[in-house]
Order: sequence, then structure tokens, then C-alpha cells
Amino acid sequence: MQEDMMLKDNEIRSAFALLMGRTNLPQPLLERHRNFADIEALGLHLMRTDTFRQRLATRDNRALAAPADMDRPVTVFQHVPKAGGTSLHTALAAALDVPLFPERRNGLGNWPTAMLAQAQFFSGHFDSATLALIPGRAVRVVTMLRDPTARLVSLYRYLRSVDPNAARAQKRNMNLIRLARAHDAEVFFAHPDLVAHPSIDNAQTRQMAGALGLKSWESHPAPDGARPLAEDATALPRACAHLKAISGVALLEHPATIPPLFTALGLTPPPALPHDNRTDENTGTWFSPAPPLEVTDKIRLALKPHIEIDTQFYYAALQMLTERGCV
Repeated sequence: MQEDMMLKDNEIRSAFALLMGRTNLPQPLLERHRNFADIEALGLHLMRTDTFRQRLATRDNRALAAPADMDRPVTVFQHVPKAGGTSLHTALAAALDVPLFPERRNGLGNWPTAMLAQAQFFSGHFDSATLALIPGRAVRVVTMLRDPTARLVSLYRYLRSVDPNAARAQKRNMNLIRLARAHDAEVFFAHPDLVAHPSIDNAQTRQMAGALGLKSWESHPAPDGARPLAEDATALPRACAHLKAISGVALLEHPATIPPLFTALGLTPPPALPHDNRTDENTGTWFSPAPPLEVTDKIRLALKPHIEIDTQFYYAALQMLTERGCV
């Protein structure tokens, strides 16, 4: 497996600490668990082991039976897919230096409250509705947004770069990958199946406004009953209110907004963000090269309904950060 796709030591240690109560892991054990698709896949593997089931069955299970510390400091990175968030995640993880909770998608509701109540660092594609599941009185949430057109172009190129056979081996939902690989960008973004897809249709506003209805952003088709966000007049105000209420917001196109996000968390800002999970640099087992995409007038027309609200949201965030002196 490509080195960039392997789990890092701190991710493996986080999963073992939270699920198995183990903190001192020998290097051979780390190596044996490095090739899982992500930390969630490793977590699911550990929860299927006899050791984990025995931990659940014993009354001296301190990790699960310990009372919740509602005043513990909790940091949550609300990661918008294909908005530069993997780089910010890596920098936050290094600065916080605490175990990362294994859930990296939008599935916090699948975890026991006792486990959620022990964790101090969450980073994943969580929608705003999911955040209410995290116990604590000192929960600090941060996020990063991206220019809506650039985000969707990056998302399309990423989907085109994923090898469906590798995705099948990792039991990932391949339908959105197949759709992107089967169509050029104009046809893909105009596809009727994507009119209300939560990952495509004004996705940044959706994620900040409430519930997405998807655990994994790559899932397809859209949830039953999904409607275009343009039909919800309250979504944009709700998303803007969420941005004003959380601890920090950064914009990928405005690097000056990143240090204040770290400062708001009481952390020292990094000199620069690491370059992680860039489509142009992904090669090997999972990926094949995705050619650059020229955004033509026809593609812009196909993109228009998917970015109209997100564009308003992005510039509302830019105005808010400008007023705060972050830009």
C-alpha cells in the first residue's frame, strides 16, 4: 500500500488507547496494523476482537466505566471534504498531542456515549447535528472552508483518481466513484442523481447547517427524501450562525486565517500547514493520475446550482473573518 495511505503511529496508538486501553505499543504491533484503510477501519477491526469483547464484559473496564469528565478540554475539527482539511487535521493532531477519536466520518452516533465522553480530540466529516452527541462543557469546534468551485473540481478529480478495484478491496461505497469515472465533469455535475446529493449540492452550507443524512461523503445515492438545498430558506442562516458560534474558522485561500484558529484553541500556530492528501500527489495502490481540469463555461453552468448557496456562505465567512481582523 502507498506510504501516504498507511496509518501513522499516532493514529494506531489512539485507536488502541481508546478501544483496548493500551498505550505502550511495540513497533512490531504498530507495523501489523498500519495497512488499514483508515483509523475507523482499524477501530472496527479492534472491536471485533475477543480482547475488546472481554473488556466490555468485565466490570473493571476503566476506560468505559470511568465517569465522564464534562469539563475536560475537547477539540473538534469539523472537516469539510476536499477543502484542505487533511493538512489542517495533521497540524492540529501534532499541536494537541492527545489521542484521536477513531471516528473520521459522520458516524459518532454509532459509538457508546461513555467512549465519546473520554475523548479530547475529534476530527472527521461531522455535520453540525452530530456535534451535539459529544459530551462536555468545554467543547471547542473549528473548521476550514474552501472556494466552492475549487472544492467541487478537487472532489471530482479525486473521485476520478480512485481505483475502483482498490475501493472494493477496502469495502468502500464505489457508486460516486463509478459515476465520476464514467462521465466528464460537465455531465457529472449536471447528472440528475446529484441534484440533492449532500456532498455535491452546496455541501459546505449543508454540513454546517444541520444533518447530512450520510455517514460517508463518498456514499451514493443521496438519502431518501433529500431535496436541493435551494428549497430550504433557513439553511444559510443556520450555517452562518454556526460559524459565528464556533471557536475558529479558516479559509483555504486565505492562509492568514489559519494562525488565529490555532490561537483560539490556545495552540501555537505552525509555520505552515503540511501538504497532505493532494490529488496531484496521490499515486500507487489506490490511485491513478487525474488530469488537470479546465473549468469551461459549460462546466461552470453545470456547477452553478451546486455552488450558489455555498458561494454566499463562503463570502459571509470571509466578511466575518475580515471584521475580526483575520484577513
